[in-house]
Amino acid sequence: AEPVAGLVENQPIQLQILLDATARNDHNERIVRDPLRLGGEPLIYGTKTPVRAIVELWRLGLPPEEIPVHLPHITLAQVFASLSYYVEHQTEINHYIEINRVPEELVHPAVRSDAVLA
Repeated sequence: AEPVAGLVENQPIQLQILLDATARNDHNERIVRDPLRLGGEPLIYGTKTPVRAIVELWRLGLPPEEIPVHLPHITLAQVFASLSYYVEHQTEINHYIEINRVPEELVHPAVRSDAVLA
């Protein structure tokens, strides 16, 4: 079998460390893909948390230092690794965010973005 580009030799296929030859950031050892979890979407190593979850919280206005308060199984280093990964892979992560977005008509009226506060 031909090796798959970007995958580390001699590593189990279900958990490959992402290595980008042009990237030398710490996120290389903290962000992984597991084809058996979320269809290979980038995850934080040792968790089932996708990078997009961190990015979405950050986009909602949470400072990186507060994200572990809401996701206590995630460290601040993992948050920064996720955001670093996002900077280098925005198109990919934005795609995962979009395909996982809940359609507005399925969102309860009390939590819709257009809900009027009393």
